[in-house]
Amino acid sequence: MVSNGAALAWCAMTSQTSPDLKSASSCGVHRAIPAPVDRQLPAGIRLRRLPGEVCLACRKVSAPAVVPSNELHAAILRCLAGDAAGLTIIKARPRTDVHELRACSVCGNAQIEARLDIALGENQGLVVEALPGSWCWNCRSGTLPDFGAQLRDRLRRFDSIGSEGDVSPSLLYETPSHPASVQFEVTTRCNLRCSYCTHRYLDDKSDVPLPRFMRLLDRIDFDQVDNVDFTGLGEASLHPDLPIMMREIKRRGRPSHIRIVTNGVSITPKRFQALCEAGVTSIAFSIDSLDPGRFAVQRGGAKLSIVLGNLRLLTEYRRKEKLSGLQIKIKSVLIGDPYGEAERLLRFSAELGIDMPHFSCLDTREAVRPRYTESWMQQTWNTDSSALFLLWAERRWAELTGSQPESQYRGPTPAEQVAGYLNPALIPRELCRWAVDAAFIAGTGRCLSCCEQMIDIPRAEYGSLDDKPLSTLWSEDLFWGVRLPLSLGLLPRGCVGCPRAPAEGVPLDRLIVLS
Repeated sequence: MVSNGAALAWCAMTSQTSPDLKSASSCGVHRAIPAPVDRQLPAGIRLRRLPGEVCLACRKVSAPAVVPSNELHAAILRCLAGDAAGLTIIKARPRTDVHELRACSVCGNAQIEARLDIALGENQGLVVEALPGSWCWNCRSGTLPDFGAQLRDRLRRFDSIGSEGDVSPSLLYETPSHPASVQFEVTTRCNLRCSYCTHRYLDDKSDVPLPRFMRLLDRIDFDQVDNVDFTGLGEASLHPDLPIMMREIKRRGRPSHIRIVTNGVSITPKRFQALCEAGVTSIAFSIDSLDPGRFAVQRGGAKLSIVLGNLRLLTEYRRKEKLSGLQIKIKSVLIGDPYGEAERLLRFSAELGIDMPHFSCLDTREAVRPRYTESWMQQTWNTDSSALFLLWAERRWAELTGSQPESQYRGPTPAEQVAGYLNPALIPRELCRWAVDAAFIAGTGRCLSCCEQMIDIPRAEYGSLDDKPLSTLWSEDLFWGVRLPLSLGLLPRGCVGCPRAPAEGVPLDRLIVLS
């Protein structure tokens, strides 16, 4: 559930009762659901996380009239008196029309001109938006000119502007306006028949034509995309135009990562050389076991020797070409006791000199269980113990490789430099990343709620890039269909049973029937 801490900054002007899930919303049919909402006032002032209501069907949003709590009122008075101790920079958006740099008074590095959103009070319930100032990416600090004269001028007008203004769910403000990570399904063809995969149930098995892919790219703002993955219910390396697709994405933006997941059968030297020249930054091989017999059963009859041969050739190519930025790793779905197989995969990866394997368990969501053709669910390991297992795997990897923890500091990504800084305090830590910054584009051009749900047949889809740009789908179809419900502890159909879903989540179709 999303924390409602900032709502403590407000007191209702009139007596309010708690929203009732049984009460009809403005559409007269569906239920109004309690949710934190923001009210946008004149003079660029935002009242954050008011105790409001939303309807997921008609998308009506409402909020009570409020006045500042004593705590927030005191913070406003301190700010008007020139005390900046209670101010927090919530967002910093670089100005694209100004390129003047100045020295940061905190760390000495360069600051850029920016528009700053400044929050007041312990719970950051009042925000003054888009104040002209400067921002330092190195130490994450900002400066307002004239000792914040504009900030104080806006606050002086706060008492006279009333409580009227547009109302929207708080999650819209608290998450990026465009997903920073995009996954593409460029083909639904596959050269294997993995025993627990639902690919066999797909009616259409084909490549996305290159001209159509280009049209889909036109609907995405790649200046705000930092990670691009080629994956899906098909083998992406089979698409003949995959290197062209990667080059086109690099031409349109500056993603830090372009990644591919492959079964390793068809990614021969000729193929991976073309991908490396096109700009791929990560190639992950799907290898669930180093036992040839078990591998053949799980991976549709593929030969482990061929896959490992291609993996070794790629590793040697990286060494010869000095491609230090190319990540090579194994992605493994562990079935049965995970520790024994993980130990073998960790040792193998360390000896080969590739990156730490990525481990996961078999998908346990309710939507996919009926599709398993064998009793794989009886062999999956307990997801409740996954955190302990992953902690063990990280420690074991450090023992095998002598690796040290990475530095906590990282510079801004290209997408962050364009979209601006977003205070981590805005985004609830427990919220699924697919509600925060990631989108999956199916081969149909329609959006899925996450990459896990690509194996659901039939799929639950949320709007198409043929009709709307991704930024609009992100704030409309995906927002109301997936992102907002998840933030409220409501689970869309494909999320039921997912270990990343809220533990106390309520299935959405049991609470409300959407037309």
